Amino acid sequence: MNLNELKSQSHGTLSAKAKSLDLALSDDMDSGQILLAILRSHSESGGTISGTGTLEILSDGFGFLRNSHSDYTPSPQDIYVSPSQIRRFRLSTGDTIIGQVRPPRESERYFALLRVDSVNNLSTDKVNPVNMAPSRAIHPSERLYFAPNNLCARLWQMLCPVSKGQRVLLFAPPQSKSTTVLLEIAKAAYADESPIRLLTLLVAQRPEVVSEFQDADIGAVVSSTFDEPAARHTQLAEMVFENARKKADRGEDVLVLVDSLSRLAQAASQNAPSGMVNLPAGLNFKGVQYAKRIFATGRNIEDSGSVTLIAILRDANEPVDDYLRQELSGTANATVHLSAQAAAEGCALPLAEAMRNCDEERFLNAEERALLAKLRHGFDGQPVSELKAMEDALLSSESDHHFLETFLGTGF
Repeated sequence: MNLNELKSQSHGTLSAKAKSLDLALSDDMDSGQILLAILRSHSESGGTISGTGTLEILSDGFGFLRNSHSDYTPSPQDIYVSPSQIRRFRLSTGDTIIGQVRPPRESERYFALLRVDSVNNLSTDKVNPVNMAPSRAIHPSERLYFAPNNLCARLWQMLCPVSKGQRVLLFAPPQSKSTTVLLEIAKAAYADESPIRLLTLLVAQRPEVVSEFQDADIGAVVSSTFDEPAARHTQLAEMVFENARKKADRGEDVLVLVDSLSRLAQAASQNAPSGMVNLPAGLNFKGVQYAKRIFATGRNIEDSGSVTLIAILRDANEPVDDYLRQELSGTANATVHLSAQAAAEGCALPLAEAMRNCDEERFLNAEERALLAKLRHGFDGQPVSELKAMEDALLSSESDHHFLETFLGTGF
């Protein structure tokens, strides 16, 4: 039996399965209790149980396998991983573990990992070889493509080309619809047939926004709401970004969307020890350094995969926003500024100005750079009217190729 498959089943389905096994159930048993009864019966009859999850190591040295579908929230169905297993296989937070588990005994609270079958999709004999060379970050050099299945994504693909492994800051003033832009990018990235892995992290968000992202069918959405403690926000970030690093180390290309880096820095500041020097609006050095460390996850790894990071940074001309902008702008290799005016005018991609990308010549050829320069030319002094004209031309064009031919008088 598979523990994860059973956890995803409804109360009625679990009850029916328990009755088919002739298990005695009381009327007040919840889904977790029924699941435990099923697995204990299966184990006592000689059956095996498999489970999987993302490892979180606690300060005491042991860990638990959490589930991304429940936002890595601690659960009675989490799988306990002993310190000896962590040391033996050199496990760390963010590792994806598959193995054989057993139900908790009468004096225990959690399922326990009996045997590790694979770590990050590698068999245990290939995990962490002794002579493994450390990963090296290299300049981004391969353009990141995704399916432009909506107007916002089509504009982004043309005006804001991004390379695998880049760190992109999305400066977002109030009412600039930055969260909507991020959702449209996520829809396009997840719809693409390319093997890029999409992870979306929502930090201290409104519950209705979380539901909107979850209902959009964009793959893994990990979220916390504004009513949760600061420690919860940073715990989620650690799990998401450690998992992204592990995927990149084993050769996968990962795209991480974050809303927002500002809230993450403030949450880390709240977790800092008392007595630290405060910066504007309750920030402290630990919180800012934490945001930098998270943002530094974005990189292109030599002879391996990449982590591309697009993170919203609030830009409300408040002291906290000004300070974070000064501290983080120099760590990004691409910046996009959104416009509240363009958003109010109904622009699908409400840009305030042309994107700045310091690596364009590494992943765009001369013809592509020339086309991009022509597209950006209209932003000099009139970005809103130019965006509206581009949107109208795109909507009436049969394809992006046709749009470029009619709007610019040229093609690819």
